[in-house]
Amino acid sequence: MSWLFLDWFVPLYLLVSVLVLAGFGACLYFLEPGLQDAHKWTKCTMRRRLYPDRDCGVIGGSVAL
Repeated sequence: MSWLFLDWFVPLYLLVSVLVLAGFGACLYFLEPGLQDAHKWTKCTMRRRLYPDRDCGVIGGSVAL
C-alpha cells in the first residue's frame, strides 16, 4: 500500500520543488537590479570583447593619457 503513495508523491514533490526554486530564482533576478544589468548586451560591450584595447565611448579609438 505504501508504494501507491510513493508513486504519486515523489514525482509531485520533485515537480513542486523545481517550481519553487525556479520561482525563487526569478524573483531574485527581477528584484535585484544589478543582475539584469549584468546580462545586457550592447554594441559597446561587443566592441569591448572584440577589441579590448579600445574605448568604445570615444570616437576614433582609445585616448592616451
